[in-house]
Amino acid sequence: LFLEKLWGKRPSNEESAFIARYGIFGGPCIMSQLVEKLPIIPDKIKGIRAATVSFARGSPVGKRIAEEIQKPEYADLKALYASRPMGVVDGAVGALADASLFAGLIGTSTMAMNALIQIHRGPEYLKMFQANSTAFMLEVMRTATAVAGSLQATREQLELTMAGEYVKLPSGSNIIQMTGMAAGLDAGVFPDPYKFDSDRSNLGETMNFNGLTKHVLTRNYTGAPRFCPGA
Repeated sequence: LFLEKLWGKRPSNEESAFIARYGIFGGPCIMSQLVEKLPIIPDKIKGIRAATVSFARGSPVGKRIAEEIQKPEYADLKALYASRPMGVVDGAVGALADASLFAGLIGTSTMAMNALIQIHRGPEYLKMFQANSTAFMLEVMRTATAVAGSLQATREQLELTMAGEYVKLPSGSNIIQMTGMAAGLDAGVFPDPYKFDSDRSNLGETMNFNGLTKHVLTRNYTGAPRFCPGA
């Protein structure tokens, strides 16, 4: 159903089963620079990705993307895709496939699962959800975020103080930032942070690697330059 709604084309049972395997192997993509060195997962992900692009290429949405990318206003983006191994059309289709696989099958499904877990903890949580489902989901993301953080590599030497100690990191160092999880449990911002309370007045202050939730909700691209539904 997810693939059909997104691409406007019903996949075969075989295609659905193969692409759905991303739910098993796709999660570690957030740690891409570590995962790419593993012996199995990268090839699994590449195979699933190729199958998704092959399925999507002939779909109504895939054909529309192939037409849109040829327009003059997308010349820079077209040139970027042309410089990469997948080429223009497959690169454009693949970009949507990547976003849908990770955000659709990993982030969003994990967030929904966390919400159901919270609801099943007691009838009071079902009442919270029924009273204000949006606030409930924001509190779920604060207490049990689907994407706790991400891995980044430093582009240049970085000098900073951590826990009172001076640290020098050379270019290319891997840094794991856990803003999605730790920031939501800051007692200085959220009193009694381990208590689930969807009536909190400042749920817009939750922080993830997109930015503050209040900026995400208002599509403030300055405050939150990237959007991930799972974070």
